Amino acid sequence: MRYSKNQSFFLIAAISVFISLGFLPAYAGWSEPMRVWPGGGEWPQIVAQGDTIHVAAKHIANNVGDIVYIRSTDCGNSWGQLHFLSGDSCMVEFPRLVVNGRQVIVLWNTAFDIGYRRYNIGYSVSSNGGSTWSTPRYILNPNALGNLCYAASGSGTRININIYCSLEGDSTAFYSIRSTNFGQSWFSPQEIFNAFQSGVPDQVGVGNFVHFTWDGRFDMAHPWEIRYLRSSDGGINWFPNIIISDSDQIHSVLTSISAFNPNEVGIAWMDYKYSPYMGTGDIFMRSSSDSGQSWGPERQATFDHFAWNSDIASIGDTNHIIWVDEGTGIAHRSIFYTKSEDNGESWSEPFWIDRTLDDSADPAISVSNGRVYVVWGDGRTNPDTTLRSGLYISRFDPEPDAIHEAENPLPNRLNLAAYPNPFNSTVTIRYSDPNILKINIYDIQGKLIRTLKTEGGENGRIIWDATDALGNRVSSGEYYLKAGPSQGSSGLKILYLK
Repeated sequence: MRYSKNQSFFLIAAISVFISLGFLPAYAGWSEPMRVWPGGGEWPQIVAQGDTIHVAAKHIANNVGDIVYIRSTDCGNSWGQLHFLSGDSCMVEFPRLVVNGRQVIVLWNTAFDIGYRRYNIGYSVSSNGGSTWSTPRYILNPNALGNLCYAASGSGTRININIYCSLEGDSTAFYSIRSTNFGQSWFSPQEIFNAFQSGVPDQVGVGNFVHFTWDGRFDMAHPWEIRYLRSSDGGINWFPNIIISDSDQIHSVLTSISAFNPNEVGIAWMDYKYSPYMGTGDIFMRSSSDSGQSWGPERQATFDHFAWNSDIASIGDTNHIIWVDEGTGIAHRSIFYTKSEDNGESWSEPFWIDRTLDDSADPAISVSNGRVYVVWGDGRTNPDTTLRSGLYISRFDPEPDAIHEAENPLPNRLNLAAYPNPFNSTVTIRYSDPNILKINIYDIQGKLIRTLKTEGGENGRIIWDATDALGNRVSSGEYYLKAGPSQGSSGLKILYLK
């Protein structure tokens, strides 16, 4: 993307405003975004084990795509060689990454043009922790007839793949494929169930359990919903589908799943049900503590209707969620993070992970030794090439002070928080003091612009639509929020950009 002189001036001015207003401080515990490699970073996958981080993604250079792998052995401070894995495949998409100690496997969706298009799952294996890799191999024989989507997971030397496609002589369905020797050989595809439509599924393997989630529907008469099914014998037999999202007439899509042990499972997805916008909604989650037999209540993690495409990392009652957000008004898409330590009953204030004015997408998350790692594809200008995209990473370090400050990103004296900030249409104002009965909004000259009446209570929220008391849209610029009548309340600075 190229900028005109006027656009460049606006971006420079906006960055200056952010810095002067303190909108881009080093958030306690989180590192500044670091570029892992130049070139495209589509659909990244990340697995962190101890201090070692494994990353796979689709790399794009000179309009050519390839599945690549890279590794860090020092928590992401430095990175090793970039390995190109997929060879001369016609088209590659959706890498998946499974790690078992020194064994690493990267899989991908591939398409071949042989007079007509056929699809398969390619993969490459490393037996020395990612230092060297096998030549590309393919799982399906013959190739699939139509485009496929799939999920992959591993536990020990077992690899499980659930694939949605049409095989020779069969209808479109989900099939289960497994290997018990880390990809040296594969069992024949086993049909699990038929489905009319499906998006990209996700799954996780822990012990003998395989937890699988998908978004789609069985017929045109019903909307897309989030469904879950599981196997307790390594993928040989499967329990029936369970609906995780609301069985309403509103689509639920873009599911992700995480499990810390065989019993505790978390699923996140995007739902349109409260959103007035096309294409974005809010992130929801549910969790299970009995290996997926029963599920807790639905919990809402975002509230501003600009979210989509999330990923989740669940450890006990703690759930880390990242998502793509279109509500900043600066970047078309940004990456945000939030955390709950009570199974989704309450959430930390969303944090702007990528902190760039360019386009970001496809976030993935992994947690190891208390550190939280987030990777994503980023559209910012690379400092030493003409490429305008790359893969970036940010890390949260669990130092005691950092943990305390990250869970309380606003000083204790503040009763207010605002998200997104900056904003371009509406901003959600959160207040934590039950004595707050109103929120006054002032312009930079100190003139009262609007008074919002609250309903009191802890963890309340109210939305300001950037209008004054007469309903007129206010001008772009700085505004200040002040809560009352609570004593000791302080002002919060926000930035409105049309």
